[in-house]
Amino acid sequence: MNATKELDTAEAFAREVDEIEEIETSLPSNAETRRRLQQVRWRLLEWAPSVRLSVAAEMLDLSVPTIRAWISRGILEELPGSSPRRVTLRSLSEVRRALRDLRALGQDRNLLEAVLARIEDERELADPELRQSLEEMRRGELIDVTPSRQA
Repeated sequence: MNATKELDTAEAFAREVDEIEEIETSLPSNAETRRRLQQVRWRLLEWAPSVRLSVAAEMLDLSVPTIRAWISRGILEELPGSSPRRVTLRSLSEVRRALRDLRALGQDRNLLEAVLARIEDERELADPELRQSLEEMRRGELIDVTPSRQA
């Protein structure tokens, strides 16, 4: 597949995944349908085709050397053993979403650090136990676990 067709296919796939995520996030956080849509989105991204570094660069509006640097920092996931080098659409989709949000906020410098921080935050917030704890905290269901001092 030539690079233009690969870009068109990856862009179309990414748009579909983005639409699923948009629907997913419009649902209440405790909705079973939301959980199911999230699982469908994750499966689609696992099955998604990988893309060449040049295609990833074009999709993210970055340079190929920047894509290489982001692979080495672990922001983008390289498909092992690929030649030419390729990145997973799953990691590309995650980075693309973070970049889009940061650019909408006017962030265009130090993108590496900003994207890395954003993705780490999203991964931590995806932890079901953390989400449950935050919900309990919002409802005021705090439990003081501080050791008591006895006089």
